Amino acid sequence: MKILLKGALTLNAEGSSFVRANVAVENGKIALVGDGAGFEADEVISLDNCLLMPAFVNAHTHLPMTLFRGAADDMPLLTWLETRIWPMEDKLSAKDALIAARLACAEMIRSGVSAFNDMYFFTDTFIEAVCESGLRGALCRAITSGDGDFRVDEAIALYDRWHGAENGRIAISFGPHAEYTCSKETLLRTRDEANKRDALLHIHCSESQEEHAQCIERHAKTPVAWFEELGLLSERTLLAHCVQVTDDDIALIAARGANVLHNPQSNLKLGSGIAPVPKMLKAGVNVALGTDGAASNNNLDMFEEMRLAATLHKGFMRDPVAVPADTALKMASANGAKALRMGCKAIAESEAADLVAISLEHPHMNPVNDALKNVVYSAGMGDVAMNMTDGKVLYYKGEYKTLDIEKIKFEANEIAKRVCV
Repeated sequence: MKILLKGALTLNAEGSSFVRANVAVENGKIALVGDGAGFEADEVISLDNCLLMPAFVNAHTHLPMTLFRGAADDMPLLTWLETRIWPMEDKLSAKDALIAARLACAEMIRSGVSAFNDMYFFTDTFIEAVCESGLRGALCRAITSGDGDFRVDEAIALYDRWHGAENGRIAISFGPHAEYTCSKETLLRTRDEANKRDALLHIHCSESQEEHAQCIERHAKTPVAWFEELGLLSERTLLAHCVQVTDDDIALIAARGANVLHNPQSNLKLGSGIAPVPKMLKAGVNVALGTDGAASNNNLDMFEEMRLAATLHKGFMRDPVAVPADTALKMASANGAKALRMGCKAIAESEAADLVAISLEHPHMNPVNDALKNVVYSAGMGDVAMNMTDGKVLYYKGEYKTLDIEKIKFEANEIAKRVCV
């Protein structure tokens, strides 16, 4: 299918400003950026009065937790897990997880996300929702210690069955949950299996002060230093949160080329703190943005996450340039694509045609003195006019192209009546 996206102001390849340019798409890739002359399109999509840019990458999610939205709020992390989340999760069936994942995919499509990075269980079942949706997904089965190594075996089976499926839209990674839920032996085996496959390794790290302190008590090391000792840190490592990391931790992360997945809204809501993102960026760490699950956010809106990432650190550091707007936009898109090794890093030839169009029609998007600043500081998910992933339109001007949104909402509400009590 050859598609010409016409009439938009388009983010330049450097990600620094919007310029007038049409974008031609062919075989899931960007074929041409310019006036589109000579491109014989099968379809022309009008994006007049829109901004066109690389779609967002939600770098840390737990899709089925959309069911728990509003059911576990205003408590610290470990209490939240032990008294609400884990008991509700015990009631979940594989079918419940599938329907909840459909709801999550719909929410992400509506908010301009084309690719995401997920850790949960029932992954082998709810991956069907990702395939249906048209999104890209880097997914892993959460690995914890306990009854032997069968969780690692499940992760291997998931990789063997699904990695590279759906024309490469599905990637399987390995997901040891955290230092406090995985033994040394489990971490080492998971590391070895990920290394054999050149797969991503996704793990929670120093999310709370309590977690950080308990790790030091157990190993006389911070979680980052412990992961370094076990050989877990590399350019394939995705470290979720990193709220309590030290300067030495940041230096280690940078030296190994590991990626940090920043979840500012979840970290604030759970009272976990504020990750030292300006220090990480200054050290050269690739920092991507994620929403975390809808139980701790309580949505999957990357516009909110991006705006918060841009403003939170300004206030905390008392520095209005701590995280500039263009940096926040890259954290929400290009940096996530780099970390996940999927998605669109820039609107340029041969990049993946993972694109979002943002409408300029609403009052809060006018005047357009600086379109990039409007995206970061003014826009919201209600401004998304089009979501294209892998060259396929998933959403256009109010219409979902791949999902039955009314059915999904009804089924999710019915499950919540049973599970969230």
